[in-house]
Amino acid sequence: MGKEDPVPRKPSMVDFVPGTKTDGTFLGHLTCADIPRENETPMTLESDLTPTLAFRKLAESWVRASPVRRAGTDEIIGTLDLQDACRYLVDLHKAAAANKQTQSRKRRLSWIAEHPQVKAATDAGKGNIEELAMKRPFRTFKPSEPLAKVAEALGAGSHIVGIVDEETGGLLHIVTQGVLIRLLAPLLKKLTTIPVKSLMKSPVISVKSEDTASTAFEVISSKNISGLAVLDEDGGVVDNCSITDVKMLISAQDDTSSEVSLVQRIEDFLKYHRTIQASKMGKAKLPVAKCGKGDKLYQAVAKLVRTGYHHIWVVDEGIKAPLGVLSLTDIFKVLPSLDIEGSNANLKNSKSCSIL
Repeated sequence: MGKEDPVPRKPSMVDFVPGTKTDGTFLGHLTCADIPRENETPMTLESDLTPTLAFRKLAESWVRASPVRRAGTDEIIGTLDLQDACRYLVDLHKAAAANKQTQSRKRRLSWIAEHPQVKAATDAGKGNIEELAMKRPFRTFKPSEPLAKVAEALGAGSHIVGIVDEETGGLLHIVTQGVLIRLLAPLLKKLTTIPVKSLMKSPVISVKSEDTASTAFEVISSKNISGLAVLDEDGGVVDNCSITDVKMLISAQDDTSSEVSLVQRIEDFLKYHRTIQASKMGKAKLPVAKCGKGDKLYQAVAKLVRTGYHHIWVVDEGIKAPLGVLSLTDIFKVLPSLDIEGSNANLKNSKSCSIL
């Protein structure tokens, strides 16, 4: 399962020493067996579930993604991700607006069943998540394989991967970006020279705080990104909107007392979300994670672990607008290529504005 954790967890206390089994790389001494199992029974979904029920299960479990098993078997055929639910809900909201239909705050999650693609699949006798899941491969690794391979997968767009039994190939546990960064945080403290600005991406993709939630999620969906900045009237970052915030929208569809909807201002939508998070988890979450352009990578990682976010916005003193953004995807993309001293000749400021 994949998620941006609602409550930050303590990082691993294992003191890794780069190059213990040196292959010349920073992560060379680690294998997938070093990754802790955070859940005894990994969550999976069966392929015969309808999209409505499957997305509800993701929301109820407070996760972004889950591997999908072929119905009645242990064969994993792919991944279901909330990115798909976001696309469906945004498409339907736009269609309703174009037809001047009333945007009810009480629309049920079953609204997804009205999406043309879902209806067409249902009419063809394929009204389940099988084909949807097969579009997102679920990568797996054995405990004996280099941990760097997991980092590479998480840096290439996968938000979850699996660790499987050496002999049977059965799924042992799921590794999310959050799980791996918590494990590596102590190790990254040894990287004292890599600046955040060498990995950050710019310009920042953003919406204004007074924009509607539908506008924010439409940007996320159309650009196929997982997060964006919410800016105040002065251009400063005041909140973080991510694909996992769709969980709140899905949960609200089945709550007749909920006032959350796509027609709300994104600022109000996210404030409501934070309130629900705090009530469920017993601890409030900061609305956004920030770091300075002069900060080092290990300092930014420490803030990401502490807040549970997957994106940190890079700011500069005296300048309201964010200079860039650093995501866990960006970090995992570069870690496997670092040598035992934490050096990489290819590190430089990136002009790409994508946020995976």
